[in-house]
Amino acid sequence: MPCKKGSKKTSSKGKRTSGRKASKKATVEPTVKPIEVDPDTKTILKAFLDLGSPARIKEVAEKAKMSTQKVAGKVRFLVRKGLIKKVSAGVYELTELGTATASA
Repeated sequence: MPCKKGSKKTSSKGKRTSGRKASKKATVEPTVKPIEVDPDTKTILKAFLDLGSPARIKEVAEKAKMSTQKVAGKVRFLVRKGLIKKVSAGVYELTELGTATASA
């Protein structure tokens, strides 16, 4: 039986509906876009990735084949940029952004 204009339909479960189909919203997963970094920074991020987080600066320096002082300076910079976070005294780990940048 056709519905009159403006009338409500009844669903098969007896609930009143507007007669319109509910639109399905696509779920969009948040993606982190890697940022562009210099070659030394990329090497340090890859060293963190290879070591598995968390790691100490000395371990990262050995893996990246760089001086501890250079890595320490870069790590301070990377913490400010949000690519690495400090876990505890002398221990750092990659953030989601850092992992995406190291993998790119």
